[in-house]
Amino acid sequence: MSIVIPDNIVQASGMSEAELLQEIVLMLFEQKKISIGKASNLLGMNLIQFQHLIANREICIHYD
Repeated sequence: MSIVIPDNIVQASGMSEAELLQEIVLMLFEQKKISIGKASNLLGMNLIQFQHLIANREICIHYD
């Protein structure tokens, strides 16, 4: 499944497409909707890179 976000919404956010994707994935991870492995995969990061990203954002790792 693909989701299309209209250009005007991306522009209104003031972020690039990559930044917006990162924010969406981080939100889903923080809300425990996706696992750390899935989140890092969606962002094309290895697990250590993703752990650094969430540490910089002060987001707690959940181990469920």
